[in-house]
Parts: sequence; structure tokens; C-alpha cells
Amino acid sequence: MKQYSQEQLVEIDMLVTDFTKNTLGDYAPSHMCFTICYPLSLYLQNLGYQNTMVAGRYQNESHPKNGTPHFWLQLNDDLKIIVDPTIGQFKNDQFRVYVGEKLEEFIQFSLQFEECFYNSYDLWRGKLLGIEIANPFAEELAKNEIDLVMLLNINLNAATILNSQSQVQNNLHSDIYEKYFDCIFKVIRRYYLKEEWYLINNKEKFDDLLTKTFSI
Repeated sequence: MKQYSQEQLVEIDMLVTDFTKNTLGDYAPSHMCFTICYPLSLYLQNLGYQNTMVAGRYQNESHPKNGTPHFWLQLNDDLKIIVDPTIGQFKNDQFRVYVGEKLEEFIQFSLQFEECFYNSYDLWRGKLLGIEIANPFAEELAKNEIDLVMLLNINLNAATILNSQSQVQNNLHSDIYEKYFDCIFKVIRRYYLKEEWYLINNKEKFDDLLTKTFSI
């Protein structure tokens, strides 16, 4: 197992910062960590930074968000290093991402990756498509209210970035990658065809995604 050099960590930090700012803007809303970690994980993997999504809790007795369910990424080649694109929700003084050794406030769940991911995926997909999900893990995460318009905006921004990258190079051929765009395409079909959302007014921004989804 190798260790990343300081130069590589700086490069990862820059990539994560750009991705997150172009997706979230200048702040990190609560309850969006899986929504950002999912496409960011694919984005970094496509660039050769293999990683795994991790679920856990933010544990800090003196913090108002103590006990909040949370997601972050762990680099497969250096298990000490994590990437957290939404750490700003716990650091209210500034927007920032985190690339470095795992913080002691992050307590990882004992779930296997597959169980953690697919439960979380079901919840994410259900929120976007208005589907009720019945499983204990998803229900615990779903206790937090999530603004649907914000969720749609963030997901389509992230999908646009990931789609643009994969047109240049695409080393992603996993079930997780296919599931991501399967959900995104269903979202576009639903909200575009029903003319329910601002997607109509921002058609040019998502033009390539729209073209792809209606051709499948």
C-alpha cells in the first residue's frame, strides 16, 4: 500500500474544491454528503484516484450537529487519507473541503460497503423520484428534511460535470456508475416531461444530458 505525496494530496484537494464549488456553490448545505460524495467518488476514480464511500457519524459532544449521519471518501491506496467535500456543514465559519488523515470526530459504521451503498442509493433515488423507501438504515438517514429543488440542482450540476469528464476519458464501467446515470436520466425524464421545474428555463445548461437521456 502506497502513501500519497504532499503534491498528490494538493492536487486531489484542488480537484475536490473545484468539483464541490461548481456543484454546491460557496457553501455546504446539510444532508447533501452522499449526494456529493457519490459523483465525486466516480470523478476521482476516473482520474485514477481509487476510493470508497464510507458512512458514519459526526461525533462531537460540544457541537450542535453531534451524532449527524455523514458520508466521506477513503482513498484505497492510503487508508489513512479521507476526502470530505461537505465538511463545511460542521465548520460554519468558512466553506472548505478536507483532504487528509481521518478526523477523530468521524466514527465509521460497521456496515459492509455494499450494504451501506445500496441502502443509501435507495434513499437518494427515492428522494429524487418521490419514491418511499422502507428500510431501517434509509429511514434513519431520511429523518432530515431535504429541499427538493436544491437536491435536483446539485445532482444535475454534478452529473453535468461527471458527464463532461467521461466524454474526454471514461475508465468507469461499474454497476455503481451505471446506477448513477440511470437515476439521473429518470430524474430528467420526470421533471422535464412534466414541466414541473426550472430545468425548462436552464435547458442549455443540461443540453448534453437531455440529449443523452432522450436517446436511451
